[in-house]
Amino acid sequence: MKRNDFVLPILIILLIFFVPATIYGVHKHNSSILDRDNPKHLPKKDGKLYFYDENDVLIGVYECKNANNCDHAVTSIDDDVNMHYNGEGTNLPVYNGSFAFVQDGNEIYYYWLKDNSVVLNINSIKNYGVGISGGLLILQDEYLKYGLFDPNSGSFVIDPIYDYMGLIDGDYDDEGKLNINKLIVEKDNSYYLIDETQNELSAKLADPIYGYDNDSIYTKTDLGNYSVLDYQGVKKIPEDFKVIKLLNNSNALITTDFMVRIYSKDYINLYYDKKYDTLDISFEESDNVVSVINNENVTIDTVDLTVDINTEEENPEENEENIEG
Repeated sequence: MKRNDFVLPILIILLIFFVPATIYGVHKHNSSILDRDNPKHLPKKDGKLYFYDENDVLIGVYECKNANNCDHAVTSIDDDVNMHYNGEGTNLPVYNGSFAFVQDGNEIYYYWLKDNSVVLNINSIKNYGVGISGGLLILQDEYLKYGLFDPNSGSFVIDPIYDYMGLIDGDYDDEGKLNINKLIVEKDNSYYLIDETQNELSAKLADPIYGYDNDSIYTKTDLGNYSVLDYQGVKKIPEDFKVIKLLNNSNALITTDFMVRIYSKDYINLYYDKKYDTLDISFEESDNVVSVINNENVTIDTVDLTVDINTEEENPEENEENIEG
């Protein structure tokens, strides 16, 4: 009895050690056979996709169903309205040493390489080329619904329940990735802002959101014009605009009758109001001065952001004294 009591724990220890080692050995042997089929370590060969780690060691192989249209999946940008980074589609890495995105024909899969199985069917992947904070991705699933996905954990941070989800250019984290503290979403024919925990940050709006800053939301109407709203959905300026350019310390807009106006970020101060009869104008801001630039890249005017023209008009004598010295 004592001998059996002594042998059993040893057998258990040996099983714990050798079974994983055997499985690893079989996997390593199979990987070596597959690797020999692709000696140059090409990403694609003979109707198969090969995935290697940073040390050029084979992780797994995906066998294509449609060899003529099968490759490592590439991100895309499907934003038609909001102002976004015009990045190129980027190839995506292997995540957690096991998972990859592949495109096979018209299908995109989140694929488990070590188990040779499809985890998710996807319609599109979006990271704007520059990447999203935390390495997250905006996915549109097979039912055309959008969510925020963590490819490292293989789970959704925000479930795919929205008809649209997007980010705008200009709001970056410390690593140069797009922040997720404000996301544009559409659901039930309404557009609004949410954060990464799905708190609603704005009123639900009838028109698509073009952009936003800390004080205002900009929507695009059916006529192709832009409206300036507060976060409660109330118009801050009665008229609509043909052009909106959000700068660091000001916003430059061109009205539907070609008036160029430059406002403070909160739209309390107006620094410039002049007609040009063209929309082909750009703006650059530096050191509290905005340059108004024509289509030949020539600066045709400069605007001092320390001078509110409304105040100037209300106190002409005082402003004249200040100008004289």
